[in-house]
Amino acid sequence: MSPSPPVVKIDFVSDIVCPWCAVGLRSLEEAIARLDGAVQVDLHFQPFELNPAMPPQGQEIVEHLTQKYGITPEQVAANGEALRERGARSASSSGAASAPTTASTPTACCTGPRPSARTWP
Repeated sequence: MSPSPPVVKIDFVSDIVCPWCAVGLRSLEEAIARLDGAVQVDLHFQPFELNPAMPPQGQEIVEHLTQKYGITPEQVAANGEALRERGARSASSSGAASAPTTASTPTACCTGPRPSARTWP
């Protein structure tokens, strides 16, 4: 009988409206798959609201990012392109990189069930 692989618990803390969180999750899933069973990963999702003051209708994305981070519209565009490139490399769909409006987390999260945990052998 072979020994059981070690178990690694990962708490993935993210906001469901954050496109970088989606890219990060996809990258993590790909890394776990490359381990090919060398470890058992117990992945738990922990919610986090990045923008608790976001109005329910959301906010125009360039306006939001320039206000929140003090960056220029050109920097917003460059960051959006970096997000699209990173999403393409990780096979993650990051249509949010070109969305004109960012959503409020409470509005976005109430559209269906989400898993609370995943386990990879």
